[in-house]
Amino acid sequence: MKRRTGRLVWACGLLCLLVVTAFSQEGDEKAMSDGDILEAVKQASRTGPGHDRLKTIRGSYEQALRWWPGPGAEARESASQTEVERIMDSRFLTFSVKGKWLGPAFEAFGMLGFDTASNEYVLTWADTLSTRTFVARGTCDDDGKIFTLLGEYQDPLAGKVRKLKVVLELRNKKGESLLEVHDVTAEGQPFKVLEADSKRWVRAAA
Repeated sequence: MKRRTGRLVWACGLLCLLVVTAFSQEGDEKAMSDGDILEAVKQASRTGPGHDRLKTIRGSYEQALRWWPGPGAEARESASQTEVERIMDSRFLTFSVKGKWLGPAFEAFGMLGFDTASNEYVLTWADTLSTRTFVARGTCDDDGKIFTLLGEYQDPLAGKVRKLKVVLELRNKKGESLLEVHDVTAEGQPFKVLEADSKRWVRAAA
């Protein structure tokens, strides 16, 4: 137990050191003072309009899923349920998903936030259908309703890298949405891979 605790403390210490190093050095420039580092961290950690656009998405949702294995293929249908929470003073959204995919049950976990340093939205996604972590980056329209992000992943079936475009359209103040994922690997030949129609889930009274 002591050895495990020691490893955890060491790992946390290393992470803090990496964060400080990222803010204190850039190339051969002179190292920043503690005050400069704290000010940079303060600026980078501020929330704003980019984070406010995510505030309507929170609570329990259920999704009607449709998946296409390739262009022109017949859609497969299934369902899932998602718990969405805001964490770290509403800097990020987390998505805890449970559902069925082509029969077997699956679980997934995602996180979406707005990076003030790069001025973009960043989505990370992992699930029990693979061992990869998918990362996509993008923007939101001026109305704050449509998020468009791009990412890549290694396709284990095709044995090559595929490019995906993720489009999330917010429909109302309940956070209900339509999620579409398009394969844009072949230039000029995109096709829809996934569609998730998400509606607020009202739990039955006990």
